[in-house]
Amino acid sequence: MPWEYAFRLLRVSLALSSNSHQEFVAAVHHLHRLANLANRHGDKPVSVIAAIIEAMAHLQHSTGADAVEQAQRAIAVARRFQLDASVAEIPQLGCMIQFLDVSCSVLDYKLQQSLEKLQVLREMMDRQDSSSRWREDGSFRIPLNSKSAASIANNGDVLLVENGIPCLTMSWLPQRDLYALCFFLSSITLSAKNSHDGRKAEKCLQEGLRMIRGM
Repeated sequence: MPWEYAFRLLRVSLALSSNSHQEFVAAVHHLHRLANLANRHGDKPVSVIAAIIEAMAHLQHSTGADAVEQAQRAIAVARRFQLDASVAEIPQLGCMIQFLDVSCSVLDYKLQQSLEKLQVLREMMDRQDSSSRWREDGSFRIPLNSKSAASIANNGDVLLVENGIPCLTMSWLPQRDLYALCFFLSSITLSAKNSHDGRKAEKCLQEGLRMIRGM
């Protein structure tokens, strides 16, 4: 089962690297299959990952109103599991969900709503600032059903066993890059009133650039 998760995610990643509509449809199909599989086996964090990637896929495929609506539906699915202990203990999942929610508001031109959601995202990140789950390379681990441990060779790569619990390794943004992205999104949302708001949009843009340049 863990290897099926891994290979379905790989198939989705390959499909989304293409501009083909057919591949996009295939990616969404595999994500739904992945979510159904994870739900049957009680791997709720995997269900959340499937919903998160589906939301990302819709926004990557199109920025039209229909795509944003589809992304919001996927976000709502992910939020259903957000308070579950197995999901809540992985800070990256909550931040991913909130980041996508912000992106939908930006694409919907709901600028005040975007700023409010960005503030929630920054507060979430600040609470996890010293968490050992935030690795410098942006990788994190998703615990799986313990019955799967016997089928995994502990090679420390895609799948591994940690304290007797099988884990699937994922990769996203390191904390610093996510903070920079928050500043860029803030700059976008503030740009409409930059000239009469103390040039806050420019300041956010400069701070984001400073962070990604490592200054």
